Amino acid sequence: MVGLYKLLLLLLLLLPAHWIAESKLNFIPNKIECENYMPTFLTNLACVLKSNDLNETVIDMDFIAVRELNNTSVSFSFNVMIGKSTVNYINKRFDICTRTGQDALEDHIITRVISEEIKKSGNILNDCPYKKNKHYYVHGFKVKEHSIPPYFPEMNLTITIDLVTNRRKTMRFLAFGRSVKVGKITSRIIP
Repeated sequence: MVGLYKLLLLLLLLLPAHWIAESKLNFIPNKIECENYMPTFLTNLACVLKSNDLNETVIDMDFIAVRELNNTSVSFSFNVMIGKSTVNYINKRFDICTRTGQDALEDHIITRVISEEIKKSGNILNDCPYKKNKHYYVHGFKVKEHSIPPYFPEMNLTITIDLVTNRRKTMRFLAFGRSVKVGKITSRIIP
């Protein structure tokens, strides 16, 4: 049996070329919600779906910290809808005020991609503790096509991000959307 596997591997390596299909995925949000649980901590919370200059759907979110917010963490949940059932793919809490918590955001491909794009498009993950009377925002948030690994399937998904301050849920952000293959499927020859 081992000889058969070696023979198949040798045949694959000796073939002059083979085609590998590549495709890119795009996250398309179709609904977002924000809820302020602690108006004494945050004001002017707003979430908006809009189109950017390239006619892509992007997310904007704004709020003002009413007071300095210490001991802040983010509870992150990523749910995938397959058929009629929902699978909780990730459910983690990150202490964003510590280096360990910031590093933990980098541990998983999903949280890494989302946190990198949030950092590029806003200041929400830049300050900790959150400063009193400061405007925090994410403008033009979009997960770039090259950021999503090609092995991810097309799917419907829900992203839930809870901002927790001193063990109190302060704010909830919900994004509903789907990942879809975009552009043409290209092929390349591997010698």
